[in-house]
Amino acid sequence: KYPDHLKWIKFSGASWLPDGSGFYYGRYPAPKEGDEFEDQNYFNKLYFHKIGTDQSEDVLVYEDTEHPDYGFYSWITDDEKYQILGVWSGANDNNLLYYRKFETSG
Repeated sequence: KYPDHLKWIKFSGASWLPDGSGFYYGRYPAPKEGDEFEDQNYFNKLYFHKIGTDQSEDVLVYEDTEHPDYGFYSWITDDEKYQILGVWSGANDNNLLYYRKFETSG
């Protein structure tokens, strides 16, 4: 069993690296104490979590401070050549997709 415990994740799945060593996920900033259930869903960020490490060590992969309502997800293509970044915004029907050459360093 791994000690991994991740917080402040909402509307996000886990997109695993092909070797299973870690995954990409979206999370929101930690709220102020006492406001855990009051904050708006703003300023989502995409992180990479390596299995067996503390959440404080997760690597920030992407954020967009100019669009606080955007949310992010990512996956690696089946041929392991590209990483896809998906961007969504609330109930908006339009999504954005970006890609980059995948590097196994995570």
